[in-house]
Amino acid sequence: MSVTVHVSFWTTLVFAVLERASVTDTGVEWSPDRLPALPDHSRRSRLPEFIASLVFLAALAVAVLWQQVSSVVRAADGSAVPLLDPALWSFWLPWFLGLIAAEAVFAAWLYLRDWSWAAAVVNLVLALAFAVPAVLLWSGGGCSIPTSSTPSGGIRPPRPAAAGPSPPSSPGWWSCSSPGMWWTGF
Repeated sequence: MSVTVHVSFWTTLVFAVLERASVTDTGVEWSPDRLPALPDHSRRSRLPEFIASLVFLAALAVAVLWQQVSSVVRAADGSAVPLLDPALWSFWLPWFLGLIAAEAVFAAWLYLRDWSWAAAVVNLVLALAFAVPAVLLWSGGGCSIPTSSTPSGGIRPPRPAAAGPSPPSSPGWWSCSSPGMWWTGF
């Protein structure tokens, strides 16, 4: 915080002194003609952004799918342990994968048509469709971070799908509530 206060104070002081000293004349008369040219909004200039969006969206989708079958976390017997609770496949992971697909379609729309008010509204809706469930799952007791391992030293094995999601208080496992639990709590 001290740095922020110093930068703000000294910048303000320098500009106040310059303003009071009437050192505003630089000898060059300014006009709107001196402004830089507007950026190029052609499709050709948007192509790198479009490709980068598709690459990152594909990488995110692959990461969500990959962690379920071949995770970096291993159980004592050497089998892969998913980072996300397998019970999330009932609703939330397909929801987020669908949003990734919708973001890819949105990126194509931006590439073909550029930004508009309609595109801004769609972007807002997509962002909220991702952020609201993610924040609810993460903060409201819906998800918990693995904190401990089993007494044998291995990682706790996943619960059977029939058992439902792990309770949030269950240590050593990522767990999230089912969607029905969120809506009945409001």
